[in-house]
Amino acid sequence: MRLKKSKSEVNQHIGNLTVSVLKGYRGIGIGKKLLQTCMEKAKEIGIEIVTLDVYADNERAIKIYKKTWI
Repeated sequence: MRLKKSKSEVNQHIGNLTVSVLKGYRGIGIGKKLLQTCMEKAKEIGIEIVTLDVYADNERAIKIYKKTWI
């Protein structure tokens, strides 16, 4: 997991998230815990908007993101 704050001074309230869970560790709640931890850390450091990219066919990741953020 990596949470990166925008380098632009105007966009310091925006962060970009990169997450991956190794194949053998998927499906046991690690992704969800990583996302929850990330959102807590984002608040602590003043990030109000978190963005990420995901492949459209990565249904497992999309499901976790929706559960966590929507």
